[in-house]
Amino acid sequence: MAILIYICFVTDLIRPYTPLESANSRVTRFAVSLPEYVDKTKIGVNLPAMHVLCRLGGIAHLRVATIHDGETTRSYPSIVGVSRGGEAVSGLNSVQTVVPTHSINSQDLDKGVTLVGNRHPCRFINTTVTINTNETNTRILNDKKWTRGVRSPEAWGYHIDTAVKHGILKSGLHHLVFGLSKLDAINVGIQYCLMAFFEIQKGPTIESAVGRFFTVSGMLNLINFAFASIQGKEYRLSTIYGPQVDRAIALALISSKTTLVKGIPDST
Repeated sequence: MAILIYICFVTDLIRPYTPLESANSRVTRFAVSLPEYVDKTKIGVNLPAMHVLCRLGGIAHLRVATIHDGETTRSYPSIVGVSRGGEAVSGLNSVQTVVPTHSINSQDLDKGVTLVGNRHPCRFINTTVTINTNETNTRILNDKKWTRGVRSPEAWGYHIDTAVKHGILKSGLHHLVFGLSKLDAINVGIQYCLMAFFEIQKGPTIESAVGRFFTVSGMLNLINFAFASIQGKEYRLSTIYGPQVDRAIALALISSKTTLVKGIPDST
């Protein structure tokens, strides 16, 4: 985990950000169309860090797209009563309908990787993050910290970064922690019950329980790894059998300290 964090910080500091228009790789695809008054060449993407986060979250391919006809946040007057003439009477307060700046969609990629079920955190998913440019434009316009307003590459970079990181984090965490099929979940439960049973029979201690947990987890993961290799598929190893909590923790920690997209200053 420490090595991955180091990699993210080093690549963030010493490697240049790739311009948004050309930030496509075997893992990422940016199909982003911004308003014509936004200079996309001044928005950069940290591809190495993005690859690390996608790998941790089990995301084989990340697509970032935009929609231009999305709804925007609106405020409506609150109705407090009805006049004698049957007309609505509005109050001083208003009701706001908040529209998110982006949406996230994920789908399974691999099937039948494990011996038991078809869905498992060890396999990969595809994730699409769709950015609502109308709502993003409105939020930038209403945020006074962006002195250049909706023309600011820094503002658009900030919102794209927020959307992409949220997409990777949300889909990745759900996949790693809750990605087991019902059959795999039952299998994992049985294996953990057997571990507990044999530990109780032996006379449980903290040291032996921890040792048994990681030893058996490693053996079961290696069995699934061998089965996946026979199928010609990739199996992402973990120190824990079943839900890959270790990867989920690493993903949450690294994503909170990494900038994936940002405005590129004119001096660079």
